[in-house]
Amino acid sequence: MFWQNRVRIAATCARIASLLGDSMVALVRMRRRLRAGDMPKRSGKWRALARVHRISGTVLAAVYLVSAVVLTLEYVRYQAQPLPQTGEGLPVVTLYELEGSEYRRDTAAAPTLRDDMNQLVSTWTPGAPQGFSVWEAGYADGSQDAVYLTQKYYHLSDAYSAKAVGLGVLRRLWLLEPEEYTVLEETESTLSLCYAEDAQGFHQTLLLLVNRGHVLFVHYWGGNTPAETVYDTVNARFDTYVDACTAQ
Repeated sequence: MFWQNRVRIAATCARIASLLGDSMVALVRMRRRLRAGDMPKRSGKWRALARVHRISGTVLAAVYLVSAVVLTLEYVRYQAQPLPQTGEGLPVVTLYELEGSEYRRDTAAAPTLRDDMNQLVSTWTPGAPQGFSVWEAGYADGSQDAVYLTQKYYHLSDAYSAKAVGLGVLRRLWLLEPEEYTVLEETESTLSLCYAEDAQGFHQTLLLLVNRGHVLFVHYWGGNTPAETVYDTVNARFDTYVDACTAQ
């Protein structure tokens, strides 16, 4: 599906480029003929064609105007509300739940993570992604072994869009190919998949959960919690993520 969409987009762009090129060539030829003193060659249907051209130009201008208004409203109404570390006020999974009482929170454990990840985003445009992104970092078992947890939730208009966004992130952000992750469940409106590294003293889990138009990404790195436990904990909390975002 991913490559099919790319082919369709490329084919559409090629057609548009071809039409624009033909139009430019025709305009240049017309200009040369007019400069040479030739009269425009009109067919019997030139009045009807001129009327169609005027109507299409008016419709196109209206589309540009509506697009400009929507973009302006989107810019004005876009809100990114900062959240404290661990997304305080949201029912997200925390590292304390996964690591236990010996976990010690410390942002210095993951200094490369961006501070602007902790935010709740809302937009004006119907169907546009809304959601939040939170992260937490610290040390597991009271040691100096760094552990961090990032979570990103998006609410889109439909399941197809949600799946497309999720699989796109897998390829572009996580750089994962289909053979590298395990599909745990997939239906027409849901998708659950996991990439896991479980070794002695180190665990890494990447989760993607899609349910209708709701998408949740989870990246757990370091620590001592196996992928199965991370999945069970996050999956059991999925509905609360949805309720927390849609209630904003």
